[in-house]
Amino acid sequence: MTEPRRGRRRAARPPGPKSPAGAAARREEDRRRGEIRYQALFEMASDGIGVSDAETRVLDVNRAACEMSGFSRDEVIGRRAGELFVPEDLEAQPLDVVSPAAGRVVRRVRRMWRKDGSFFIAETSTTALPDGRILTVIRDITERVEAERRLAEGEARLAAVVEHADVGITVTDAGWRFIEANPRACEIFGHARKELLGMRVFDLAKSGDPGVSEADREALRAGRVVRGVRRLRRPDGTERTVEISARSLADGSVVSIVTDVTERTEGARLLAESERHLESAQELAHFGTYEVDVASGRITWSREMYRITGVPMDGQPMTFERFAVCGHPEDGAMVAKGFRDALAGRPVPNSREFRIRRPDGSVRMVLGTMEVQRDATGKPLRMVGSLQDITEQRLLEAQLREAQKLEAIGRLAGGVAHDFNNLLTVILGFVETMLDGMGAEDRQRGAAEQIRLAARRAAALTQQLLAFGRRQMFRLEVFDLNVVLGEMEEILRPLIGEQIEISVSPGARRALIRADRGQIEQVVLNLALNARDAMPAGGRLDIVTANADPPAGWPGEASSGPCLLLTVSDTGIGMSPEVQAHIFEPFYTTKDVGRGTGLGLATVHGIVSETGGHITVESAPGRGARFLVHLPCAADETTSDAGPPAVAQDCGDETVLLVEDDAAVRGLVAQVLRRRGYRVLEAADGSEAELRLAGHPGPLHLLVTDVVMPGVGGRDLARRLLEARPGLRVLLISGYSGERAGASGLDAVSVAFLQKPFSPATLAQKVREVLDRPPGPPAAGGPDPA
Repeated sequence: MTEPRRGRRRAARPPGPKSPAGAAARREEDRRRGEIRYQALFEMASDGIGVSDAETRVLDVNRAACEMSGFSRDEVIGRRAGELFVPEDLEAQPLDVVSPAAGRVVRRVRRMWRKDGSFFIAETSTTALPDGRILTVIRDITERVEAERRLAEGEARLAAVVEHADVGITVTDAGWRFIEANPRACEIFGHARKELLGMRVFDLAKSGDPGVSEADREALRAGRVVRGVRRLRRPDGTERTVEISARSLADGSVVSIVTDVTERTEGARLLAESERHLESAQELAHFGTYEVDVASGRITWSREMYRITGVPMDGQPMTFERFAVCGHPEDGAMVAKGFRDALAGRPVPNSREFRIRRPDGSVRMVLGTMEVQRDATGKPLRMVGSLQDITEQRLLEAQLREAQKLEAIGRLAGGVAHDFNNLLTVILGFVETMLDGMGAEDRQRGAAEQIRLAARRAAALTQQLLAFGRRQMFRLEVFDLNVVLGEMEEILRPLIGEQIEISVSPGARRALIRADRGQIEQVVLNLALNARDAMPAGGRLDIVTANADPPAGWPGEASSGPCLLLTVSDTGIGMSPEVQAHIFEPFYTTKDVGRGTGLGLATVHGIVSETGGHITVESAPGRGARFLVHLPCAADETTSDAGPPAVAQDCGDETVLLVEDDAAVRGLVAQVLRRRGYRVLEAADGSEAELRLAGHPGPLHLLVTDVVMPGVGGRDLARRLLEARPGLRVLLISGYSGERAGASGLDAVSVAFLQKPFSPATLAQKVREVLDRPPGPPAAGGPDPA
């Protein structure tokens, strides 16, 4: 450059780098360039990056983080970081508070939400920046985790294959000492595994056998597979011939496949036997295989393929035309298209479920697989595949779904029955009180008795609901069914109606059964009412008992002895096979709307099954119906009919704490007890009960409490009061059955149970019984299931 001429005005130069202004400009330029580089790295990073403040509020996220989650940047900024993770993972691994001074990186694996409601598995690396912000790098490792899971499953399958392989598998070290052996290898060598490990290959060789030759050693060192036949002597003195295929591993050890080929001279027989084993395995698994020669169209089937499809093994060659006959009308076109697409090289699923129709008309569900094998030019050579009959598996899955539906309905039934029992307790209690105050000539007495009858019938319906839902506790006792039928005959006649002739024939010589008497009465009543509805124009109802042998398919363990057969038959309209297939299903009814609940026969089936019995039906349209109920005979000859119980005095002057959240039920019980002389303290729940007791200085003799209440429940309240007052007696009441309302963990001597609905007389008698019960050791049977 030339020196500027003198006299000219020099142009203004920027501040030099060493001047204060120049240094500031340089720092600002460096900062700007650093910011540009940071933003470029931030946005171009393949991993997601998020920046949040010390309170974990998101300040910024990069493009990769948005792509991972599906959220836009505006949708994420400002949210708490914890909102982006699955709550269950945050409970196990809360967000870490990272101090800038710590200078550490915290790595976690958690699930993060996507915008569409799904989630992915994220590996997060979190560190604190010098300015107090939190930097988090997010990496989607869903595929890696899935790959690790598949790898672990593969290793487990490989271990299972080795353990259950039909050939011996061994691993020897560089000195030819066994370090691993599967059960089959131990069986071939005749040594237990702990004996075999530590032995050398040469210890098993028969005298004179060359063992491992130098050529074999060289081949193994070169990485080639060495095959050979060896003779060995087993500890029991027998000699075996084994075929060994060996190959060295990277660490110098050698893995060997050992096959016992002692009977090689009978190779043909062994081959046939092996084929039979394969056929047996395929038969057990309902798994058939096939192979198609594309050029000739010849199809080779395993024997199980014939069994699955029902095609006769008549010696005729299998062709596509014969196989096409098995195709289901709705699935055949799909299967044929799959074959064509596979041969043409178009993508097809590796496996597919479809239906086939056997020559006898039956339909089976199968899982089919196929693979086309091609030559080097891509021309199809053969097609191999399999069919597995999965009909039973799909039926079991359908049955499981139905069982889950029934369980849900059962839970609903139990809840409805609980609420209904509370209402019925009030209705029955007050109508009994009304009747006690009415004379025989009172004009209102007939109406009150009709209310009581309707309430009792409603109570019977709740028992059906509880029995159907398996939520009613059975009171097992030994009784004579003939006696019960004799007592029920007079009750049945007005229920059945004058237009139907009824005959009860207790023909069984031995009619003792162990069951819940009330439930068995319910079975007889429901079957009789079902018969009545099947004979609208009149007919005949026969109820008969007899001793019989257990039927085929008897579900109980009583198949070793006779059972009791209860037969209820009618001359009604009968049932078609389609109706018979559904009659025991809940809420199934053929009656008009409003004339049936669909619970009667479902309840019968539930009670009989719970008792250990078996029920079947024989019927045809226009020929009536006959229900056969097989019940196990009782081994104990002692019946529960020991005469009428003595009437207990139901009055008293003790102090009773009454805890019941239903105000109407609480008012009824308090009134009943006060009329009989008891001093009653009332509370709506457990917390209020404890407050009432805190202000009651006198003694407390009995706690009467509902089991299911908001807040402190009846069982917890009873447990607390029993600890504070060891001599206290407890009566649990509940609209649920004893199965749900039982006093688990409570002293059975001090605690009793009363099922709603109950009458005032029953309540008073039970209260007196509990108060008068003598002290003693806890009973093994749990709380009184009255």
